[in-house]
Amino acid sequence: MLKKAWTTIGAGRAITAVLSLTVLWCVGGCSGNVSDTPHITIAGASDLEPVLPELIALHNQQHTVAITTVLGSSGLLARQLAQQAPFDLFFSANERFVDELVEAGHGRPDRRILYARGRLTVWTPGSAIETLNDLQHP
Repeated sequence: MLKKAWTTIGAGRAITAVLSLTVLWCVGGCSGNVSDTPHITIAGASDLEPVLPELIALHNQQHTVAITTVLGSSGLLARQLAQQAPFDLFFSANERFVDELVEAGHGRPDRRILYARGRLTVWTPGSAIETLNDLQHP
């Protein structure tokens, strides 16, 4: 869900939107594990690939938790969660998928957290697009 209106950047060559990214702490808590080390499985949008290992490393400086990550499209991961995939955390790039999972009983609304805001940019090589409306008439 877009949280801010589209705005033009520069000489109308790029259009930027602020996006909301949402995490859902899934029903059931952490995965069962036969070892003494707690284990969680994180499902996350592919755009987290560059930062998730660093965040996990920072987390593990203070906590002893084995963490497995599964990265992919938010829609595909949401479908897997709806079919009982064993994920403990879901980092979605689209709030709608989290809302749908909560509505279907696969998560609790009080465990839904906005974790980041990002920017999406549409770039063109020319100046033909100066506003969002220009995208309607290629």
